[in-house]
Amino acid sequence: MEDISVRKESKDYSWAVFLIFSGILLLLNTTKIISWEIWSYIVRFWPIFIILIGIRFILGRSRIANIFSFIITIFLMISVFGVSYVLYSSKGIPYIPDSVNQWILKSILQLI
Repeated sequence: MEDISVRKESKDYSWAVFLIFSGILLLLNTTKIISWEIWSYIVRFWPIFIILIGIRFILGRSRIANIFSFIITIFLMISVFGVSYVLYSSKGIPYIPDSVNQWILKSILQLI
């Protein structure tokens, strides 16, 4: 008989991070703080999800792999939603300096 307390499984929080960011964005959409049009900018970055799945397969299921995957997921989600918002609003994120907003906007427009 296998003891459940001995067997520990490492949890993957990548999908939880994705759902939290998506939920926050949907909340901002329904409260009309951000328009629904931002989703057309976010969809442009769909290959990021394939990259995250590939990283998951490469790293495996160890605790260190889960921590690394979690950090990468948070970084990529913040990047995708931040860049999408800068592209959507064309005036940038109000909490960062205008020079940074312009740099992000110029860099992203060159990539697209």
